[in-house]
Amino acid sequence: MKRKFIYDQNKCVGCGTCVLACKNEYQTPPDINYRSVRPADENQDVPERQFVNTACVHCDKPACMPVCPVSAYSKRKDGVVVQNQDACIGCKKCIAACPYGAPQYYAPANKVRKCEFCSSRLDANQLPSCVKGCPVGALGMIDLGSGKVWTSLGTLAKVEGTVDNLPELPDKGITHPNHRFILRKPAKQVRYAVIAPTFEKKKGPEEKAGFKG
Repeated sequence: MKRKFIYDQNKCVGCGTCVLACKNEYQTPPDINYRSVRPADENQDVPERQFVNTACVHCDKPACMPVCPVSAYSKRKDGVVVQNQDACIGCKKCIAACPYGAPQYYAPANKVRKCEFCSSRLDANQLPSCVKGCPVGALGMIDLGSGKVWTSLGTLAKVEGTVDNLPELPDKGITHPNHRFILRKPAKQVRYAVIAPTFEKKKGPEEKAGFKG
């Protein structure tokens, strides 16, 4: 099973709960976030605010692996790219190579860290912490083979209309990323017929008394 992240722009409200869930899981310092949520580029066809939600995309051709001088990175059978913290020497070559900014330097330990798709949670048959923490089911885990999707709100047998990149992200040809997205649909225009209210003219004292001008 090749499991990757799937993100639905129609559902995301930009609350950042996925980011906090990840930080709580791994107790990362304030300046290190394995996942990020930011406003998307404005789209005149979709006037409402939309967001881009990303983490390590666990590429088919990870840029971090070939540049690491101590071979700290490896790829599991399920496609998840993991890092051996004991081997890492903090040289930052992976940071320079990754077009997604996934590896991040932690100065106190002189190590580089990144999202590992909560591999230990996967091995325990649990959802990644960010997926579990999303209150609206916008962030999910997809099996690229069957199309099955797991979210905090339940399981979907299959989703349609996914794309494998966003305009805000690097060219997918660089590393062959495995994230999936459901693009936000253009808003429907709703028009209302405005009917001016009619008012009955109130009679003055003279008219009530029967007097005419």
